[in-house]
Amino acid sequence: MWLRDQSLRELINGWWSGALEVSGTKTFVFVKKLQFIKSKLKEWNRVKFGNIFANKRDLEDRFASLQEDIIQMGMTSEKILQERELKGQYSELLAREEQQEGLNVIPELITDAQNQTLMKPILFEEVRNAVISMEGDKAPGLDGFPAFFFQTFWEIVGVEVWEVVEDSRRRVSVVKEFNCTLIALIPKVEHPTRFSEF
Repeated sequence: MWLRDQSLRELINGWWSGALEVSGTKTFVFVKKLQFIKSKLKEWNRVKFGNIFANKRDLEDRFASLQEDIIQMGMTSEKILQERELKGQYSELLAREEQQEGLNVIPELITDAQNQTLMKPILFEEVRNAVISMEGDKAPGLDGFPAFFFQTFWEIVGVEVWEVVEDSRRRVSVVKEFNCTLIALIPKVEHPTRFSEF
């Protein structure tokens, strides 16, 4: 979307060629110009297109609240309409967000359709089905709780498990306590001295 805006070239040219008085090595001046352009682009983006990320977070929060209402009070025709409206708004926002990624130089590893699927809010039923499908007695996490704990007590912990999963997706981060792994090295020889001997 940025690159399609005809005024952007003129703005960048003006910002790059004269708006910043910096002296030093060519590398230093170049880095300072890039930093200046970055701050100007952020400001220009906010003014021109609004804060898509804040709007997205707001829609996701509203969707999560609606999902909680559905879990607690059941599905009604009003809730179905609200869900459809939120999904429509969310799809429009994803389309606008996708258009703004014109400066992305990283090669595309997944299709747009796959990305939209991955970015959709995670439904309570999806998390429940994933937990139920796990082998109950396999290796527990660092917290010591195997899957059968969550399966057995789903009616007690399920909503919060779903909230944590959806919040991690929405915030694009996982708390470090959930992202830890224990690795046990099993030696292939009697007195290993190199990693290849494990």
